[in-house]
Amino acid sequence: MCRRSAMILVFAFMSMHVDGQSVQNQLGPVSDTQSWDEVDVFTRLEPKLDVTWIARSRLSEQLSNPVITGFESDWRIEVIKNLAVTPSFEYFLFRSNSGQLEHGEDPILELTPSWAHQRISLSDRNRFCGRFGTDGIGPSWDYRNRARIDYRLGPSRWNVSAFAWDEAFYYSKYAGWTRNRVAIGARKMMGERVAGNLYFQWESNQIGEPAHISTIALLMEVRIR
Repeated sequence: MCRRSAMILVFAFMSMHVDGQSVQNQLGPVSDTQSWDEVDVFTRLEPKLDVTWIARSRLSEQLSNPVITGFESDWRIEVIKNLAVTPSFEYFLFRSNSGQLEHGEDPILELTPSWAHQRISLSDRNRFCGRFGTDGIGPSWDYRNRARIDYRLGPSRWNVSAFAWDEAFYYSKYAGWTRNRVAIGARKMMGERVAGNLYFQWESNQIGEPAHISTIALLMEVRIR
């Protein structure tokens, strides 16, 4: 009798373990490590108007790759000193949880006040984004607020600075602040027209998977004129 009871308990435990793994596989990984790569090409059309063409890609250790491939156009207008307005449009491709290729579009309006003194620069980027696409994306909207600090390192001839930011996301779909990104990194000017940015980012999601994403990111900036 005792042997039979013990066998029943073993089978029950194994069934719970398998079911738990099955549910986890359906929900997706809890954490992930990703690589984000981006190229920004700047063109100055007018003294107070810059256009940026952006291409980006995100690769994952746990999810189907590429996670996201995106293309964006930003039109930055300096309204007054230390205040810029940037209308943008982004088109992106992404993989759903099933691995199927989907797509989305984001019209964006950005408002960014900034302040600089000696070695320190501060900015507060506010982005209002529409969300449209397949696989349940939109129509909806989100608001993103990113506070950033830059600090120039060493003498000015080094052309090196360190930076950090904290970005919070409000999604209308969930009616709450459900995502946060914190990053720290460095920027190096390589001549007059090229700069490289390397940073580490930690992302936390209250809704959706993965719940936690660690990212190593490389951003290259190229100015045409």
